[in-house]
Amino acid sequence: GDTCTTSGTGCTVSGLTNGTAYTFSVYATNSNGNSAASSASAGVTPFSTLVVSLNTSTPGVGGTLVVTGGGFVPGSDVQIWLYPDSILLATIVGVDGGSFETTITLPEGVEGEHELRVVGIAQVGGPITETLSLSIYQTLPNTGIDVLSILWTALLLVGAGAVLLNVGRTRPDGQKVDRSLPLIPGA
Repeated sequence: GDTCTTSGTGCTVSGLTNGTAYTFSVYATNSNGNSAASSASAGVTPFSTLVVSLNTSTPGVGGTLVVTGGGFVPGSDVQIWLYPDSILLATIVGVDGGSFETTITLPEGVEGEHELRVVGIAQVGGPITETLSLSIYQTLPNTGIDVLSILWTALLLVGAGAVLLNVGRTRPDGQKVDRSLPLIPGA
């Protein structure tokens, strides 16, 4: 197997697979050489830490939410609840490899501050509930009007009009041209 060398009292072994049991033995080295290896330890199984995340914490009413999680006991079930309404949103049966990803459509009519509770069995620590905050509010519809483009177009037209008013106010010989309209027709 792999070796780990240290001058202290501990050593970190990398490259282990979560959920797989490993045994360890140690030996000492000094100027006389290596000692005999110790007896193998009892099996030690590393586990991943529990992680649950959302793609957003502010979904709209009736919107979708992607929930991902890891660190659960492989093959166990995970439930996703919405509180304070106590609505079971999903049950993931037999979490593959201890991790999952699922898309949930939120029920219509559910609005306001809520908690998403992910309930399962953690690889470390047994039964666990992970709580995440959600703010579910009505989203405004997109009307399709791009106000900024309209404002830029209006500004461009006003600027072009100002330029056109000033072009032609003087003749080539330097005299001003009176372009005012008469107030009385025929005058």
